[in-house]
Amino acid sequence: MENVFDALCTCVQVPRGKTMFLELEGVELCLLFLRGEGKVAKQRGLKVLDFAVGGVGGDAIAEKLIDAGGLKALFGMFMKKVFIPLNPPFRQMLTLCFSQTTKRQNI
Repeated sequence: MENVFDALCTCVQVPRGKTMFLELEGVELCLLFLRGEGKVAKQRGLKVLDFAVGGVGGDAIAEKLIDAGGLKALFGMFMKKVFIPLNPPFRQMLTLCFSQTTKRQNI
């Protein structure tokens, strides 16, 4: 199962893969993994979102993640007793969310 998620991480690193990820509802799939009960699937879903949000074209995925209600699942994971460090792409996503230059003014 880990190889499938690693292959998906590789695909979302290029701009064409990011657009396909958005079109094929990859963000919603990763959110299902994050909200599910499986510990391995949560970690892998977070890893895929980490790769998808980073780099060129990651702002569209970050916006889709916010529109799909993904912040609740992400913050729920970060607020657990086990500390998960905030990766740079997620820092970039949060900066994008709260900056004045984005389309989203009210969160």
